[in-house]
Amino acid sequence: MKRNTRLTVTLAAAVLLTACQQPTQRVRPTATPDAWQVAQTSGAPVSKPEKSAIQAALAAKASPLTQALSVLPDSIEAVSFTDWARVKTSFGLDVSKPNLAAFVVQIKQKTPFAIYGLQYLDSHVSNWGWGTADLLWEAATRVGDNPVYLLKLRDDFDLSAITSKLEAHKFTKFAYQGAAIYQHPAGTQDYDKTTQRAINVTAIYPDEKLLVLSYQSKSVQLILETNAALSPALSATGALGTLASQMGELDSVMLARPTLTCRTMETMINEQGVSGATLKNVQASYANQTVHAYDALGVGYQINTDKTIGQIQMNYAKADDAKADLPIRQGNIEKGLSLSAQQPYSAFFTLDKAEISGDTQMRFTVTPVENLPKNLWTVFSRLDLAFARCP
Repeated sequence: MKRNTRLTVTLAAAVLLTACQQPTQRVRPTATPDAWQVAQTSGAPVSKPEKSAIQAALAAKASPLTQALSVLPDSIEAVSFTDWARVKTSFGLDVSKPNLAAFVVQIKQKTPFAIYGLQYLDSHVSNWGWGTADLLWEAATRVGDNPVYLLKLRDDFDLSAITSKLEAHKFTKFAYQGAAIYQHPAGTQDYDKTTQRAINVTAIYPDEKLLVLSYQSKSVQLILETNAALSPALSATGALGTLASQMGELDSVMLARPTLTCRTMETMINEQGVSGATLKNVQASYANQTVHAYDALGVGYQINTDKTIGQIQMNYAKADDAKADLPIRQGNIEKGLSLSAQQPYSAFFTLDKAEISGDTQMRFTVTPVENLPKNLWTVFSRLDLAFARCP
């Protein structure tokens, strides 16, 4: 954390006297109002963006993960994604009208990487008009310190089921960049026990059946402006975009930049609070060999019949670095101790295959213990990634 620094500002108070006895009135420049604020004023013009990234992605029949990334700002460090249509099919449920009770039981056992309001699944439809079972896909990320959710509803979903609930909770409504914004006045929420706070600002693209949610309005604003090409979007040719194209056929994934996951072993040990005898055991479980930095890291899974197939992937800039690191990282996964649990990673997942694909892609195929994806999620949600350490 940055240390709070108190800045002492000295203001010189000077009275300028002139021969004229009449006081001179200083004119202060008028601050330019923010476009988001202007949109909320009475009589504000309703404008649609000239470009829409999500419309273009849908028209091109892009993969669900690519659709989600098309509206995310280039500044994000990580994104979690769940292809709910795939997950429902894997569970043997009707994609269009899944049995809610059966769906909730399955989801709470599996724990996909992106899931809004896990603890509220049973009652979310009755409280808010939509639930996870109504989604085709979902993405979760952070804009600054604020969680943001992108939720793609099925095409035949009746949005009035949602808007009527928002209006009943006294959300105010305005339009911005082609979306209908429902925003709750700060400090007057009456729904804190029925869903996550991110619903406080809900943007709805009516034609695309897409919801954008965050507790902070500025986060939703940035997503909408990214969709309208007013702010830089996540590049399809960048490290995260490339990784997404390679892992987009999985049921659920998490993609991260190295700024989040590529840390030294010392940094990871300090962050996890490992010390004493435990520290010696952890250090002894890792070969004292130098590894190289990678450009992006991803983890995901796919459910095949009764087997969950997990995938961990690190993309490198140089083929030689990937080739040199493969046996080291493979040994770390097989023998290394988890920093948070002080157990072998094999307590969470077992390694089935280690390979280099396309020269620069290091890929590990794993099986989560008991075939439960949550055992993969446990490791990555804690950033317990000693096997993915960097120099």
